[in-house]
Amino acid sequence: MIRQAGEHAATGETTRRDPERFAYATLDALSEHVAVLDERGIVVAVNRAWREFAVANSLSMEGLSVGANYFAACHNATGRGAEDAARFADGLHAVISGELGEFSLEYPCHSPTQQRWFIARATRFEFEGETRAVVTHANITTRKLAEEAIRFHSHLLDTVEQAVIATDLSGTIIYWNRFAEKLYGWPAAEIVGRNIMEVVLPEAAREQASEVMSRLQAGQSWSGEFTVRRRDGATFRAFITDTPIYNTEGTMIGIVGVSRDITERKRAEEERERLLRSLEVERARLTYLFTHAPAFVAVLRGPDHVFELANPPYLQMVGHRDVLGKPAREALPEVEGQGYFELLDNAYLTGEPHVGRGMRLLVQREPEGAPEELFFDFVYQPMFDADGSVSDIFVHGVDVTEHKRAEDSLKQLADEVERQLHKFDAVVSSVQDFIYMFDLQGRFTYINNPLLDLWQKTFEQAVGKNFYDLDYPPDLAERLQSQIQEVITSRRPLKDETPYTSASGTRAYEYIFVPLISTDGAVEAVAGVTRDITERKLAEDALRESEEWLRAIFEASRDGIIVEDDERIAYVNHAYARLFGYEDPDELKGKHISAVLSAAAEERLLDYGKRRMRGEAAPTVYEFKGKRRDGQMIDLEASVSISNVGGKAYITTAVRDIAERKRAEEELRGAYDELERRVEERTAELARANATLKEENAERLRAEESRKKLLRRLVTAQEEERRRISRELHDQMGQQLAALMMGLKRLDADSHGRQSALHTLRQLQELTDQLSREVHTLAWGLRPPALDDLGLHTAIYNYVEEWAERSRVPVDFHSAGFVGEGRLPFSHETALYRIAQEALTNVFKHSGADRVSFILERRGDHVLAVVEDNGKGFDVEALLEPSARERRMGLLGMRERATLLGGTLNIESSPGAGTGVFVRIPVGAGDETGDEEGGAQRG
Repeated sequence: MIRQAGEHAATGETTRRDPERFAYATLDALSEHVAVLDERGIVVAVNRAWREFAVANSLSMEGLSVGANYFAACHNATGRGAEDAARFADGLHAVISGELGEFSLEYPCHSPTQQRWFIARATRFEFEGETRAVVTHANITTRKLAEEAIRFHSHLLDTVEQAVIATDLSGTIIYWNRFAEKLYGWPAAEIVGRNIMEVVLPEAAREQASEVMSRLQAGQSWSGEFTVRRRDGATFRAFITDTPIYNTEGTMIGIVGVSRDITERKRAEEERERLLRSLEVERARLTYLFTHAPAFVAVLRGPDHVFELANPPYLQMVGHRDVLGKPAREALPEVEGQGYFELLDNAYLTGEPHVGRGMRLLVQREPEGAPEELFFDFVYQPMFDADGSVSDIFVHGVDVTEHKRAEDSLKQLADEVERQLHKFDAVVSSVQDFIYMFDLQGRFTYINNPLLDLWQKTFEQAVGKNFYDLDYPPDLAERLQSQIQEVITSRRPLKDETPYTSASGTRAYEYIFVPLISTDGAVEAVAGVTRDITERKLAEDALRESEEWLRAIFEASRDGIIVEDDERIAYVNHAYARLFGYEDPDELKGKHISAVLSAAAEERLLDYGKRRMRGEAAPTVYEFKGKRRDGQMIDLEASVSISNVGGKAYITTAVRDIAERKRAEEELRGAYDELERRVEERTAELARANATLKEENAERLRAEESRKKLLRRLVTAQEEERRRISRELHDQMGQQLAALMMGLKRLDADSHGRQSALHTLRQLQELTDQLSREVHTLAWGLRPPALDDLGLHTAIYNYVEEWAERSRVPVDFHSAGFVGEGRLPFSHETALYRIAQEALTNVFKHSGADRVSFILERRGDHVLAVVEDNGKGFDVEALLEPSARERRMGLLGMRERATLLGGTLNIESSPGAGTGVFVRIPVGAGDETGDEEGGAQRG
């Protein structure tokens, strides 16, 4: 019951009329806290709820009871609610004075046991010619808690890393979460209310979408892949799960869909298929080489040396016996006692190879015939399992029986020379590259079989002709013939590449012409080698397209992107410049980062950056106030990451204007009531979708690991093939050419001074000597023995010395950290050696430098290689252009080798300032020579 002011001696009256008691009783019945004030702010009446609240919360009645000054109580308030009390007093004063018709204020009023919110309202009225004000305080805690729940569920959906979209049954969008904005490029404020088929589906996908919508409208869920469209028109493949939504009465009221981008997964699957196809091609190629090798080859497994493989020359040597699957002692019993089985046993037990030269062998080639005497050059090469134990013996040999017998007479020597020349032709023709030779008029004097197969001509049809005669396109024929003459005139090798169309289609080829110099210093012929580089070119084009695509995406991004270097702006895209009111991004480059930060945000964000550079934890996503060029402040959201380039750390920040998002959040709150009822129903579906996502992500990681293993195995197979061909060229061809030289010298001694014979013999001697040097150079280039026998430091040092002598460019070579340390893994030594080769080749071909610095250091857990020259340099960005094909191919191979080992390769260059190549590859401090993929084999 409300007590009148007269009860406190304010008016002196002791009774009230009945209508007034009814009015006060009505006020006491209200749940809101009500007080009546006069125009001075004096409390003239309060209701029961007002008094009971004060008593229940142990509040002082000063300023709250009848007769107290409410304004004074508000202005004298202290503590956490003082500011709200002062604001309400000002609003109340404006109401009483007539400036406002009504004033309200929400404020917290938490007790020790619960959180509470109230809304205070002030209303003015006239009573018997006097101004009065009614002050009410209503508890709005239930509403505030509901709003908090809405905000929580909104945040929950916005943190899901999948696009969540809800539509009504006609396809009109009613909800669009934050990840959907990121994935499709449409902000929710612009997309809600539009039909989903019109904005996210390309025309070609709408028929399928209509079928899916029919199933959904029939109450069926749907999951599958779909082609969808972003705001900028770009399409991508997405995995979508759509589910009908029902209200509490069981009536279907809409559809909710969850989608995610599976473009990268598709690319990974396609890359895996491509690698598998390449591996199959390489395996077929190796099988072909094994089967068609001119020398005899066999593989013996286990301690009993059971025949696993034997090529046709080997089977011919043993009389075409059925040896496969049999132990060597059982398959070749007549060999017992000749020492060969003992050599096999020793190679298997020790893991050391055995090389035999001119070894005598008695073998029974006919079932009932007598053993025949044969002579061989051969090698027993152990092969190892992953645990380092010997698993097989690789047998490779050449029958030199005829060579032995040819030493007895001049005629036999001449026959042996002819046979050796034919064998040389067979070896050269077994190589997949095209090998040929020209005379000084540019006519072919030698052509190997692969090139004849390409032309679909016989040797007799092609020899003695030039490119014009062989129906080359006139412009290409003219270029090639002029290049041959250029090599003859300059006495220097010439390397180039060209497309060529044959019966098998248009392919890209790389070729080199080399002058053959006689002992008197004259050019007597030109040799050439051509290689098919079509696959490499396709890889270059694919990489260039990918780089151009990434650059286009970066510049087309609606988000502003900035790169910081020591708190200075090093790079900004156009979106960032426009966001802050700058027309040209270059206007921001070099400025301190504070140029785009508000004063309130500057200290906080600079502290974040310093903490990141020290390696400490700092927020990666946050909101802040940005400062435009005209001084206007804008609300922004930042996403931050750190990248290391060339050993230096840079901070990359993507910013987005969130002013529209903040306004959109207010508009979306009304829709969250409906979503709250649906969240519980969708939780199970989201959990299953998340489980599917995790499983697919694990599959993607396994596919990526498989891709890396396949690449490492491919590189290892290529290096092993290089090693084998190098050894065959050195061991087989070197010995055969030496024998040929000895025979020619004997012919010279037996010519009895006949001038015509002497002239011919000396020409043959010079040609043989030139061929020997070329074979040695080719074998050394394929796989330098120093790399296997002496290690990386010595191999690179020898190569640098040879390169400096050949190029006439001095090299300042420095190395450290290799003395007293174990050998690096096989894969690391091979990769660093090949990178060094390619880097120096690029210096020779492109830089025009007259000085080179080469640094090779082993520093604890990594190896560092640096190649710098003082040449003409180049624009690194220009490497992304299509015209830079040749140089980009070499750099691509270098970077791939480093990346396979977890390393990095960076290039620093600018026109006129030279070039630097920096390679860093991690390696364990205690690593010796083991490798994951069988890399322990060193020769």
